[in-house]
Amino acid sequence: MDRHQARRADAVLALATGLTGDALDYGCGWGDLTARLAPQFRSIVGVDVDPARVAFAAAEYAPIPFATCRPDGVDLADRSIDVVVSTVVLHFVPDPDAYLAECRRVLRPGGHLVIMIPNPDSMWMVGRRLLGRSGLRTGWGGTMLSEFPPVLARHGFGVEAQRGFYDPPFDRVRTAGDVALSVMNAVGHTAGLARHASYAGFRARLAP
Repeated sequence: MDRHQARRADAVLALATGLTGDALDYGCGWGDLTARLAPQFRSIVGVDVDPARVAFAAAEYAPIPFATCRPDGVDLADRSIDVVVSTVVLHFVPDPDAYLAECRRVLRPGGHLVIMIPNPDSMWMVGRRLLGRSGLRTGWGGTMLSEFPPVLARHGFGVEAQRGFYDPPFDRVRTAGDVALSVMNAVGHTAGLARHASYAGFRARLAP
């Protein structure tokens, strides 16, 4: 796990503090975060569309179960999960609304969604706007972070907590732009400018 992954995992674990029951890591990748989450839940399963990543996770983190899922859903029963974790997945899926609807389908009433997304109000995006460059592809259609809670609300989720993390500095700095962004992120992290973190996370509860 590199420093970026560790910072991301720490932010997700903080949002998931106190949650228990049966969990789904929806878009688990290589399985490292699934393994860190596992001790606090009665059960957890990691799913991903990439068979190679699923195979690695299953071998590396046995006996935690991992499975390949369909691009349009998971093979889990309705209302069978207490917590869904989604970490920097939403902007990659072909249909973000369908993905969030699937999260809702598998959650029990009163269950939680812990979701991390790239922040459209990040230091990087502020810099791009100042330079007149195009914005971040969010997938869910918003251009500002304040537009995301209404997306969650449309799917029945109410936000309980929000937390982000910066990436200061980059692990690989290649250009002057990388240096400038690393400095911006370091300043934002040190100053506690949560609104402009590189990534934004939400803990949201499904209505009972």
